[in-house]
Amino acid sequence: MIGAYPPPRRFDGPQLFPYHQLQLLSVLNKVHTQPDHFGLNMPDFVQFDLPALVDNFPLKAQRFDIPDGQPHKAAVVICNANGIPARFYRDFALWLTQHGVSVLTFDYRYLGLSWPPELAHLVGRGSTVKSRVQALRQVSEDVSVTTHWGARDIAAAIRYAADRWKGVPLVAVGHSMGAILLPLLGEERHLISRFLNVCAGNGFVGNYDDPCIVGEVLREMVPLLEKERIWYTSRIGVGLELPYGIGREIADWIAHPRHSFLTESSQKAIRQVDKPYLAVGFEDDYTLSKMMLSKFLSQFSHADRQKSSLWVDPDAQRPPWAPCGHVMSFAPSESFEPSEGAAPTPKREETIWAVYLNWILTETVDKTAGEYKIWGPEDESNPLENEEWEYSFKDSEPFRRPRAGRKSDKPAPKL
Repeated sequence: MIGAYPPPRRFDGPQLFPYHQLQLLSVLNKVHTQPDHFGLNMPDFVQFDLPALVDNFPLKAQRFDIPDGQPHKAAVVICNANGIPARFYRDFALWLTQHGVSVLTFDYRYLGLSWPPELAHLVGRGSTVKSRVQALRQVSEDVSVTTHWGARDIAAAIRYAADRWKGVPLVAVGHSMGAILLPLLGEERHLISRFLNVCAGNGFVGNYDDPCIVGEVLREMVPLLEKERIWYTSRIGVGLELPYGIGREIADWIAHPRHSFLTESSQKAIRQVDKPYLAVGFEDDYTLSKMMLSKFLSQFSHADRQKSSLWVDPDAQRPPWAPCGHVMSFAPSESFEPSEGAAPTPKREETIWAVYLNWILTETVDKTAGEYKIWGPEDESNPLENEEWEYSFKDSEPFRRPRAGRKSDKPAPKL
């Protein structure tokens, strides 16, 4: 079992989301495993090795079955955000089982508990930052987000859930990175009844509210990645350290206006998503703006009018909800303590978790929770916009992967 997570170390550049990181680490270090965490008779979860597709990499997975005698209504696979281990979603998974929803969580390879035996001793209980770095440096630099985390790891989880829980809707809940990868699946995509996208968008550098700051961070992070051969995501406040190949692909995405859908195959795949799809974003998420969510969704085909979005402002609710941000909507209510004299916030189970549950069980959305939109063909990106995106790509040159024998005498762009 992974031990306590150390606080993020700074590098010589700005941190994008330090408060985000402190919240995340706080929750990770307080994850409860008691079956009665909600005062209910919670079932124990089963942890097991889940072989990834193609190479049988030993993924650590956790199966949360519903209590005996309770009607089985749906099954969920939770696909993690970038750098966030499966244990973060445990409370949410346990809560879902009380509502007739079985759940599968898992760690992508080289994250959380998913490590091969020869490296597990470097990242287990009592491990240090130094030993984790040592383990990451032994990972093949060919490991990638789309090929390994997506087409092998997520695909294996979807297949397992579909085979184990036949006869009920299978809902893929993607958090940030997980939601980005789900539409890129192959035949496994057809096993999914509906999708829930939580906080995934087009993270191109030019889409941020302050691209100058993001550009400065990238100018620090990419050379650091090439030098240290590790993607130090914790140093900018977005999760735990990751292998070189994962970081290299993410850096390429950030530098491209199409972000994760920059290849012809990925553009084709996303336009083939033909199942009900809900994307949820939050006003207090400093890593994802409404425009970034829109840029992401505009690349889908909307002829079927099955894709929808819900933009939620937790502070505008009455009474105000606890913060949701980029990661905290999956954290239990007790992770938040109102300031002295402030009115207590509604329980997580009564607010955003209820929104998620309604979609999982009934494919319906509480439209009073935020700004709701059903997407149609008029919302798709058009050829002219696509040309503008490609033009923007030229301006992100300083962040792209260096090409052999290719030099540019253009000055760094003023973002």
